[in-house]
Formats: sequence, C-alpha cells, structure tokens
Amino acid sequence: MSQKPFTVQSYVDFMNEGKLMGSKCKSCGHVMLPPKSVCEKCFEHDLEWVEVEGKGKLASFSAIHVGSSFMNAKGYSMKEPYLFGTVDLDAGPSISGHIKGFDAKDPWSIKIGTRLKVVFEDGVEIFTDRKGNKEERPKKFLTFVPE
Repeated sequence: MSQKPFTVQSYVDFMNEGKLMGSKCKSCGHVMLPPKSVCEKCFEHDLEWVEVEGKGKLASFSAIHVGSSFMNAKGYSMKEPYLFGTVDLDAGPSISGHIKGFDAKDPWSIKIGTRLKVVFEDGVEIFTDRKGNKEERPKKFLTFVPE
C-alpha cells in the first residue's frame, strides 16, 4: 500500500476497493483527503497512506435540479433533484460527495451538523481514450448517508 504514489488515480483505485484513503504527514500528523504528495500544513514530503473512517457531520449542501448528463442518466432531473454536499470528517479533513437518505425536494428539512457515514456505491463510468474510443468501466462512487 505504501508503494502507491499520492495521486488522484491511487485515490480512485482505493475507492474502487471500498477504502477511503488519505495521505498523512509523518512530521505533523495532518491528514489530507484527497491525498497530496506534500503536506499542506508544514510542507514536508514524508507522508504515508492512512485509511480514513468515513464518518462526520454535514457541513454544507446543495439541492441540484439541473445536473450533469451523468446524474441525469441516473434519473435525476428538475422534478427529481439530488443532494451534493461537504462533510467534515471526524478524522479532520472535509470531503464532498453525493448525499442520500434525505428528501431533496424539501432541503429545508435537512440540518447542518447531521451525522453521516460514507458508503461506496457500485456504478459504471464511461472512459474515453485519446482516440475517442469509449469503454464502460466499473467504478465505486462516494456517497454519504445518515449514520
């Protein structure tokens, strides 16, 4: 595990394994998610991979009525909005993701500070190479639900 570089691809690879991984500075203990190769707090380069427990509090959110074609293909629309938000994780970092388990048509009923936990949803992404060839690939998506 420590052999993997601190890149977005490594982060996605770990997510596809059902793991929420960040980089932790060995000098100051700061945890970064998504991972970075240099500590954003003390600027050291001595980092290690650490699995982050995906539990925390809802910090902010938006009800999305006009989303991307990807989300539209999942059934979301003007009449069926979805929630996207930021979660302040107990481990320190904040992370954004799809929020489920609430009524997106009634966002006023959702309380900032609600406890959430991460789940990894199975899905498919369309990968397009440099020549324009498209290929479906399995992928896990980061989602938060009430604890």
